[in-house]
Amino acid sequence: VHGNWGGSALTVPKDAENPEAAWKLVKFLTSEPAQFEIFRQSGNFPSTPAAYDRPEISGLADPFFDNQVVGPMFVESVIGAPVKSRAPQDRGINRLLTDQLHAYNSLQASRRVGIASAWAQVQTDIDEYVAAAEAKDNSSEGE
Repeated sequence: VHGNWGGSALTVPKDAENPEAAWKLVKFLTSEPAQFEIFRQSGNFPSTPAAYDRPEISGLADPFFDNQVVGPMFVESVIGAPVKSRAPQDRGINRLLTDQLHAYNSLQASRRVGIASAWAQVQTDIDEYVAAAEAKDNSSEGE
């Protein structure tokens, strides 16, 4: 069984050449039959709960765990998982990227410079966040 760390999203851009066909593809890929087939072929656990009742999933045994049935554990962990989590800097990083992407799309800035600038600022914000978190951890160790 395989997972996807970080998740993924299927979107249809507003200026897609064929948005109807793109939306049909999104609907198909997230359908129970398609999710199950992806699981069957690649081991990626389905994101569509309707697939969890299939015996191949509910009775899933894993050789790594001496062929114990692990399907119900996976189902429970997925159903109980938070839909989305955010780090403290998510809002600021999202704002930076969104501003840069708007500039990119409207051609107000050089495409390479805009994306490079946004990425550099995100890296700086992440470094600052990590440094602050480490400082906080270090200060609590001395208590």
